[in-house]
Amino acid sequence: MKEKYFNLSFIITIFVSVYAVIMITLRGQLFPIIIPDSIDFLGSIPFLFYGISLMFCYVIPFLSFYAILILLKTNKFPSLGYIGFFFCVFGTALALPSSGVVTFAVPEIAKIPLNAHSIIQQTIEAVFTGPLLMLGITSAVFYSAGPILIAIGLIKTSRKLFVAAILFGCHGLLLSFGFSLVPLLIVGWVFLGISSLIIMVIGRSFLR
Repeated sequence: MKEKYFNLSFIITIFVSVYAVIMITLRGQLFPIIIPDSIDFLGSIPFLFYGISLMFCYVIPFLSFYAILILLKTNKFPSLGYIGFFFCVFGTALALPSSGVVTFAVPEIAKIPLNAHSIIQQTIEAVFTGPLLMLGITSAVFYSAGPILIAIGLIKTSRKLFVAAILFGCHGLLLSFGFSLVPLLIVGWVFLGISSLIIMVIGRSFLR
């Protein structure tokens, strides 16, 4: 049962990583700092689907993060994993409120007929450069530190996991601080997907 969960969690994370790369590439811009080509698009179901699904993309991989905890616990290096996992959860929790504001509030603002473009721009800037700026920075710091701690635990568990650990550790930095650079964000998701595949293939042997 433990090995089945281990494999399934990483398969889901790989799927989510591919999905996130496709969505971000198709939009050509980073969620949630998104300036749509059309005001009509903001009030549409596709926009809500886009925003909500990408928020889920940041949450669902915690299934595999927990699977890594199982791996680290099996090999007696759980402490770094627990701390790193908490940092990842805390960092993601801090980021979700501002993402939710853009996903749910901006479409309503877009329905205002007069000066809609400028109002939307001002709203987005207010969310991400106002009081929530420090919240975003704190979130980025925690989500960057979390994967690095987990990566150290992976390296201590087995040198075979070194490449996966490096990719996993870097993905947190790229997703957190590559927020205004789409190529970095895409690379971050690619790193998460590749590291998940490697950990799944190599790590399951430690659970037997």
